[in-house]
Amino acid sequence: MTNAGQGAETPRRRDLENRWVSAQQQESFQALGVAILAAVALVYLIMVATFRSLLTPFLLLASIPLVVVGVFPLLALTGTPIGLSVFFGFLLLTGIVVTNAIVLIDLVETIKTRDAAPATPSSKAARDACDPSS
Repeated sequence: MTNAGQGAETPRRRDLENRWVSAQQQESFQALGVAILAAVALVYLIMVATFRSLLTPFLLLASIPLVVVGVFPLLALTGTPIGLSVFFGFLLLTGIVVTNAIVLIDLVETIKTRDAAPATPSSKAARDACDPSS
C-alpha cells in the first residue's frame, strides 16, 4: 500500500519540479536580458568615445535588428526552441554583424578624409568591403 501511495505522488511531484524549473529558467532569461541591455549600453558608450560621435554608434547598433530578422524566422522554420544555446549563438552573430558594421563605418570615415565628394565614400566603401581582392 505504501508503494501505491508513493507512485500516485510522482506525477504531482514531477509537475511541481517542472514548474520550479520553468520559473527558474524564466528568471534566468530575464536576468540575461538585463545583462544584454547593460552590455549594449556599455558598448554604445565605448563606441561614442572611440568615434567621437553620438550618431555613428546608433548607425552601428541599427544593424542589430537585422540579426533578429534573420534568426527568428529561421528558428520558427526549423522548429528550434529558444534556449541558452540559441542565446549564445544570437550573441555571437550579433557580434559578427556589429564588427562588420564597424569595419564598414571605419572604411567610410577613411575614404571621407581622402576624398572630397560626399556621395563617393559610402558607395566606394561598400564596393571595397565586398571586393576581397582590393
